Amino acid sequence: MGAGKGQAKRVQASVTAYSQEQRWVAPWSDFLINQGLQDTTLGDYYAVHMADFPAGDGQKCAFQQKLAQEIFDDLVATGTLCFGKYHALGDEELPKLKCVVNELKRDQYQTVESLYIESPRQVENNRALIFNYSGTYLRERAKLGGEEMQQVIASLHNAVVALVFRTV
Repeated sequence: MGAGKGQAKRVQASVTAYSQEQRWVAPWSDFLINQGLQDTTLGDYYAVHMADFPAGDGQKCAFQQKLAQEIFDDLVATGTLCFGKYHALGDEELPKLKCVVNELKRDQYQTVESLYIESPRQVENNRALIFNYSGTYLRERAKLGGEEMQQVIASLHNAVVALVFRTV
């Protein structure tokens, strides 16, 4: 789990009651509660900071891609992204998925980035869009248990669902 101080804190999550629509997020919430990480920032937990990447045009994209991959890896490790036997990839394939950022220049002043989840399988449609954004989508000051992170997790979950159920 996270490259920072939280990496060694992986434990079995306890069971908490969630509504049917939110049941998939239970392992993540339980992990945060059991480890006392709800108010820890993404930057602190994952030890990933924008300043760690070389300055220039690719800095923002490299930062976003690294942070997205760390979050995705933890969602898989905690069982938050677990679809059992009901999808074509199988859960052993989930850790092989990669987060990829593409940058598109709208004009000389504005760029738009797209964050994707990508399967290594050589199929026609091996990517699913997580989010289009301009500026910064994943912020290092966002809290692991905050509303912003809930939106990130929901976007990742939806993209992975779209990908795993069409990558046959």
